[in-house]
Amino acid sequence: MEIPKDIGDLTNLTTLALSDNRLTGGITSSIQKLHKLEILRLENNFLSGGIPTWLFDIKSLKDLFLGGNNLTWNNIVNLEPKCMLDQLSLSSCRLSGRIPDWILTQKDIVFLDLSKNKLQGQFPEWLAEMDIGSIFLSDNNLTGSLPPRLFRSESLSVLALSRNSFSGELPSNIGDAIKVMILVFSGNNFSGQIPKSISKIYRLILLDLSGNRFSGNIPDFRPNENCLCLYVKCPHFKSWTYVTTPSKVQSPAPINNLTNPQNSRCLKQQSQWRNTGQVGESDLSKNQFSGQLPATLGHLKALKLLNISYNHLSGKIPETFGNLESLESLDLSHNRLSGSIPRTLSKLQELTTLDVSNNKLEGKIPVGGQMDTMNDPDSYANNSKLCGFQIQLPCPPEPTQVKLPEADDSWFSWQGAGIGYSVGFFATITIILVSGCICRLPPQNHHRSHRRRRV
Repeated sequence: MEIPKDIGDLTNLTTLALSDNRLTGGITSSIQKLHKLEILRLENNFLSGGIPTWLFDIKSLKDLFLGGNNLTWNNIVNLEPKCMLDQLSLSSCRLSGRIPDWILTQKDIVFLDLSKNKLQGQFPEWLAEMDIGSIFLSDNNLTGSLPPRLFRSESLSVLALSRNSFSGELPSNIGDAIKVMILVFSGNNFSGQIPKSISKIYRLILLDLSGNRFSGNIPDFRPNENCLCLYVKCPHFKSWTYVTTPSKVQSPAPINNLTNPQNSRCLKQQSQWRNTGQVGESDLSKNQFSGQLPATLGHLKALKLLNISYNHLSGKIPETFGNLESLESLDLSHNRLSGSIPRTLSKLQELTTLDVSNNKLEGKIPVGGQMDTMNDPDSYANNSKLCGFQIQLPCPPEPTQVKLPEADDSWFSWQGAGIGYSVGFFATITIILVSGCICRLPPQNHHRSHRRRRV
């Protein structure tokens, strides 16, 4: 079904939302007759053909969402928009070359999605200076480092740059962007240490740095207990769903494969998380982090997913991880962690996935609570000194402990010991004194025998 051509007759129309349908064909030219149109949402359909430049001549237009179609963009066109957009999504529109500089004319823009295209070049300085709230540039061919000016923004809340070719170190002032809630940098070539200033971002609820070359220690993160926002990444989806409040949903990209049975659980979780309004994910896997796990990670009570696998971490798993009351998935595999698995993990009632394989852990696997369901041997593999029923390897018997005297007998025992000690002490002194006196007595029998001889 195509977009009806007579839709242009609805001249008083201000919102045209036809997203998530099966519309085919091109964008009908009759839409340009809607002179009062403010919102046009055509994403996630099967539309094809070129994106008409006359769309940007509709002066009243504020929101334009065209992503998730088979549309194309003519990069040769020197566009001079007459509209002033608040939100723009051109995801999957086959954009190539550099990020279009006509976007600079959109002074009011707060949401920009140019993901899943073929954009090249560096992150423009002019884009960093625009103070845009949400920027999605994932799945492109962008290179270079990030401009420090980007993190001096007073508006930036979401920055998604996954699967590009960005490199270099993260700017040291990344913590200046204190309003940021989502940082997704996975699948790039970033290197060096994560700046310590990142701990200043108190609203951070999702951090994905996986698949880079970060090294050094993992910085301390502050807990987020007043999160009013939600960001969900379902592992079997190729998209993200950003929820600014539990009642307002915006889509940056199409949700694919909804009929896949593997997605049913994720959809259920997504619905539940929308109700709670709190969720956190932290993916630091596949880097070169070293040192010990920060105990402060245990204070992130809203954390649902923690993945620090494939690094060079050492030391023990902090006991504070037992405080992650919302944690559903914990992956610490492929590191150099040692010691025992903390018994406090048995307190995690939401935990459904645990992987500590390929470390140097030892001792008994904790029991009780959800830990009794963590019985996949692969989750503990290559920890030669672990034991427990979860891996069908009995633990050696614990050493017998000497039982201390009962409370009722303690007074008598110690009282008796005190009396015995006193008696023994004075008896010993008496013996010593008596013995000394005896030794100093004159040998009377000897003198008597001597006298007898003289007589």
